[in-house]
Amino acid sequence: MKRFIFAIPTMSPWKLTPNQTENYSQLACLKQIDIAVSFPILIALKNTVEAGETIHLTLIKTVGQDCTEKNYKIFLAELDAIRYGYDYYGLYRTYYKDLEKPKQLQTKLKKERQDGKIEADFIAWRQAEIDRMHQERTPLFSYEIETIETPYNEKPDTQVRLLFQMIQKLESAVDKDIYVDLSFGSKPIPIVMNMALTYAYQHGDGILPKCMSYAQFEYDGKNLSKLYDVSSLLFLQSAIINLEKSDLENPIETVQKMLHLDDSEEV
Repeated sequence: MKRFIFAIPTMSPWKLTPNQTENYSQLACLKQIDIAVSFPILIALKNTVEAGETIHLTLIKTVGQDCTEKNYKIFLAELDAIRYGYDYYGLYRTYYKDLEKPKQLQTKLKKERQDGKIEADFIAWRQAEIDRMHQERTPLFSYEIETIETPYNEKPDTQVRLLFQMIQKLESAVDKDIYVDLSFGSKPIPIVMNMALTYAYQHGDGILPKCMSYAQFEYDGKNLSKLYDVSSLLFLQSAIINLEKSDLENPIETVQKMLHLDDSEEV
């Protein structure tokens, strides 16, 4: 079973703009998909899920924050579109014939999510279309969702609790293909996720994610967002920790030589 780990963003929903991405890694799981999404984890999901498969979603959700709940609903809508093979935002373009360019769609979504006003006729039409596809199509995959809830604050004890919650979840991830996205969450959350994954790699039978993605977003509606894989940093961090325990005189220099970085600037 594949496991996908990510955080639900706390940003205002009108800032959560769907976009297509360009793969800036060597991994096939991050190749560009044919639809726009707001959550980069869905790219790895769409590229790797197999027909009839059951996948596991582990998501970090901030509680006591209204934007998180709204963004979670957007995630479920985009996930449903991938599951049933339709373009969620393509429905907007079908109904509103004038939304030809990505920027026009993003402007429409921004206004819609900012003031909370959606045309009733469109809502009814969209739901009818989605219901029709649910009836006519077989879902590509099934999924299980487990939520790690964390308070809406950045106190150290909050992050420590989150760290141990994540470690506990990863203990059951042995023999699973793990895909992680670090694009969202408060600034400490990617640090906590990296710490938990480092622990799992060193002490959990060598658990190492197939991909640890990070998106550099473009919000202009014209350019593709850039999608990177940074999982090598996790491996490198573990190597540095182990080398620090050795008797090497200069462990950092050893790492640089291993990575063929002999001519790089000093660390």
